[in-house]
Amino acid sequence: MPRRSPRADRRPNRRRTRLNTERLEPRCLMSGDAGLVVTAAVDVDDSAGVVLGDQQPATAESTTLNSREEVRAWLTAEIDRRYGELFGQTWENAWIVCGDFDLVATPVLFAANDSFLRTAVTNTASFSTTNVQVEGVDEADLVETDGKFVYIVSGKQLVIVDVRDPDSPQVASRVGLDSAPTGMYLSDGRLTLVSSSATAASTSGITLLGSWGYYGAGPTATTVDVIDISAPDQPALISRTEFAGQLVASRMVDGELRLVLREAPPHTALLPQPMLLNGSSGQTDVYVTSYTYESREAYLDRVLDAAVQQLAGGHRTFDGMGEVIQDTGETTWSTSDLLERIAGLNAFELSFTSYGESTVTVATIDTQAATPRVVDTHEFQADGQLTVYATEDDLYFFSSGGYVFSSDGRFTQSPTTIHKFSFAGKSGQIQLAATGELDGVPLNQFSIDEHDGYLRVVSSSATWNGDHQLTVFKQQGAKLVQVGEVDGLAPGEQVYSVRFLGERAFFVTFRQIDPLFAVDLSDPTDPQVMGELKLPGYSDYLQPIDENTLLAIGRGADENSGLFEELQVSLFDVTDLANPVLIDRYSFEGERSTATIATGNRWIRGDGDHHAVSYFADQGLLALPVHSESQHRFFGDQPVGGLNGLQLLRLDPESGITAETLLEHDQSIARSLRVGEHLIAVSEGRLTTHRFADLAGAPSGVSWNDQPTDELNFERNKSAAWAAAHADASVDDADDVDATLAEEDSLGSASHLHDQALRQLAQLSARRPLPTARPSTGPIPEASFAVDTVADAAPARPSVAPPWRGSVTARR
Repeated sequence: MPRRSPRADRRPNRRRTRLNTERLEPRCLMSGDAGLVVTAAVDVDDSAGVVLGDQQPATAESTTLNSREEVRAWLTAEIDRRYGELFGQTWENAWIVCGDFDLVATPVLFAANDSFLRTAVTNTASFSTTNVQVEGVDEADLVETDGKFVYIVSGKQLVIVDVRDPDSPQVASRVGLDSAPTGMYLSDGRLTLVSSSATAASTSGITLLGSWGYYGAGPTATTVDVIDISAPDQPALISRTEFAGQLVASRMVDGELRLVLREAPPHTALLPQPMLLNGSSGQTDVYVTSYTYESREAYLDRVLDAAVQQLAGGHRTFDGMGEVIQDTGETTWSTSDLLERIAGLNAFELSFTSYGESTVTVATIDTQAATPRVVDTHEFQADGQLTVYATEDDLYFFSSGGYVFSSDGRFTQSPTTIHKFSFAGKSGQIQLAATGELDGVPLNQFSIDEHDGYLRVVSSSATWNGDHQLTVFKQQGAKLVQVGEVDGLAPGEQVYSVRFLGERAFFVTFRQIDPLFAVDLSDPTDPQVMGELKLPGYSDYLQPIDENTLLAIGRGADENSGLFEELQVSLFDVTDLANPVLIDRYSFEGERSTATIATGNRWIRGDGDHHAVSYFADQGLLALPVHSESQHRFFGDQPVGGLNGLQLLRLDPESGITAETLLEHDQSIARSLRVGEHLIAVSEGRLTTHRFADLAGAPSGVSWNDQPTDELNFERNKSAAWAAAHADASVDDADDVDATLAEEDSLGSASHLHDQALRQLAQLSARRPLPTARPSTGPIPEASFAVDTVADAAPARPSVAPPWRGSVTARR
């Protein structure tokens, strides 16, 4: 692995500016679109200056820190010094309303990851699997199934539901996690959870103490946990690998995890301003929103681990007992250097700072090894928008930079750089196979495809009125050489979706109407646009449901203004490339208010969470989660009134689209899948099963928010190992257990380890669980002491446990 250049050499020169601010008079800001008039009325105390960026630290001599634990303690003290007076405090933002309209905040949607939708077009198994862009290349999702159990990650928890009897689903286990995964993989009895933190600073109103920028502010780190699920009721952590850097994309091939990570730029602050959380709001003549800074506990949980990992750099792997078995990071730090590295640039300075290159790492992990760890890494420098496309053998990385000065003094778009990495024999070894350049920017991973050794890319020029092109590359030695192209497509419009199907390609552009382009790629050196179908609206997402039928999800639009309208699902017959035909189109109720997480933010292209879509080919059934979004009434929009649930639609290439039913939970449904003859719907805290033969009938279901939560971490593994080693111990009373535990040093100092070990020992022992109960000394996870007692439990008595040990509370 190439060694990093010294971090000090990558830090930009920094000036801190002290500004005296004054109260601003209310000013009306006019929106050119609709005559919307608002003003920000911010109260600023002008009795003292305000320092942008980090506050000046107290002068102190530099000292050396020799462990991550010392860095953590030093950072915690620095956080308290900088932000101790902000945590939990309230901040108000006032907007003066000068027009007759509604200001309604748009809700934050379900977090998307880099994966694609789920389908059953070619799946012949008894259960649905994650749909992937390339067959054999798995992509991370939030819900997985092996046909017997459903595995769900939701926030910082993993829930495993037994669906062997779909008419009576049961929670097999529910465990708390140390971080919130963005996705997971299921492979050969193991789950691989990928978590990534990118701690952005406050984005509300005005930010004076934090720093921000194109990349977002704050530390970034990625964690990979490999979990044994051979016993679904007792999942066990096998290994954990921590990386410095934010997750860009991940793929898995035959149990080999392939990661692309991006290190934060050197000017990014590691200790950003505490986040402002949405609070109460009121609307009269002055629209006032009250925000509250996050708590100290929430800030430390969000920032501290990522900051330590980023300061260390490299990666670090632990085995199931928490022992470090691999570490490529730094080992010593000076506090004077840390003060510079945690500061970042302030908002004023960032306005004059280009984003700049950052380090990108490609890494592989063999998740099926006895103790999974990093097999190989490769580092290089990249800038701008990053897009990843992967096959079984190769990974293509597109880095689309910004603008550069041309020879005639004008701004021109810098070319997109392509890196092709090969994975020789799927051994985990990474080889840079070739590089190339593309004059354009791809929308997302579905703008890229490889077929019969040719790389095909649909890209767009970065100018507002630019056009688009489909370019074909062939590897020649260590270079990706352009061998074919069709260009000058749809000038002045924007690409909304792309799909390659073998020797055909389809893509949608939009400005006021929706042209669907059909391209013949049978001769890769001479691609030809064969047909074009123009319709009102646009399609955000394209998916084949058979060889010649294309599913599209998007929105209608006003033909005159181009403003988007209702959510739509369309079917196209693409048998004849020269003449694509609209078979049918279904418009959802709720007009502009009905939305779907499958297509993402309505104002951003190519960001949808396509895993949310399910197409079950055997049943000809499309399942699409929908929800209601608030509306700004700039253009006379109707009030909120959209749908909320899982809309089921029958798709038939001959007869078109028929609405089946709308499945509803108390919370928004995020995923659906198939197990046997049942459709399964998953929302936050609930799973329901529905017979395909009677979708409108009463469902079976299970909820887990009121279920006990265990912990999935190293401490749990240690206590389990101790319990297994003492399975034959005599446990006549709690004092005997305390005496035995006192001889064990490996359990650490966490108070609940005693209770976990006691519970697991009781499970392993042939004897009854302990008949004694003692008072608890503090909050202990409920599942850590959920053991039964006999009816004639003895009175509680004092414990002789060591001082660091917690006590156990037995429950009836």
